[in-house]
Order: sequence, then C-alpha cells, then structure tokens
Amino acid sequence: MFNISQATKKLCNPLSSPMLAFLLLVFGMIACAGCDVFIDQDLAGGYRVLAIDTVEMSMITGSRDSDVKGGVGPMVFAYGWNQNFIIAKQHPNESFNVDTNITNWFIIEVASREVHGPLTEKEYVELRKELGVPDAITFTEQIELENK
Repeated sequence: MFNISQATKKLCNPLSSPMLAFLLLVFGMIACAGCDVFIDQDLAGGYRVLAIDTVEMSMITGSRDSDVKGGVGPMVFAYGWNQNFIIAKQHPNESFNVDTNITNWFIIEVASREVHGPLTEKEYVELRKELGVPDAITFTEQIELENK
C-alpha cells in the first residue's frame, strides 16, 4: 500500500536527495580549484618550502604544526639544508612581478629560528663562514620561474 507520508518525507528530505549530493560535489570541486599547491617540501626544524598557485609564490615558511614565525618570502628559487642550517636565494616578488635582476641571500639557523637576510652575496659568504655553515650544504634544490 502506498503511504503518502513516507513519499513526502523522501521528497522533502534534502539529505537524501541525489541533487544535493551533486551540488555538494560541484561546490567542493570549485572550492578546491582555487588553490593548487605546486611545492610543499619539508626541510629541517619545522620549516618547509611552499608554493601555492604559482612557483612565483615559493617561500620558506613554517610547517602547519610548527612554532616557526619567520622565513623567506617569495620568490625562493634555490635552497639547501641540513638539520642545523637552511640556505636560500630569493628574487624579490612584488604583486607577482619577480625581479630576476636582484638576488637576495639568506641563512636560517634552525635551532634559534634566526633568519639572516636579505644579504648580498658577499655578506652571505662572510656570514656563512662566521656561523660555520658546512661546505656540504649547497643549493641542491632549484625552482624555475615559469615562462609567461
């Protein structure tokens, strides 16, 4: 026997609607489409290299569950590390305009969370010796600027 109240409940219950499931799927896909993570690489001591949406936004920042407060802003294009130090080279990025004519150099002391920079190449070389950054740490990772 057909029960009108059961049919009404099925039609009026939005949680059982296939259309609602479809709409939630579409809205979820739209929300996720706006933020692509190009690079997310863990380094040492709670630091990571992160680039969201474009490589021009590559930076050294703290991991989600770390207490890191500072880092190196975009665009980091070369970096290397061990458990004690992170070294990085950066081209300044103002509103997605990367100035490849300028290179800033950085040294991060992982234990103290001290970020040294921006430095000139000469300042970087001198500070690297002063801090005792091992020669084995080189710019092993490179990030290429996308051609537009």
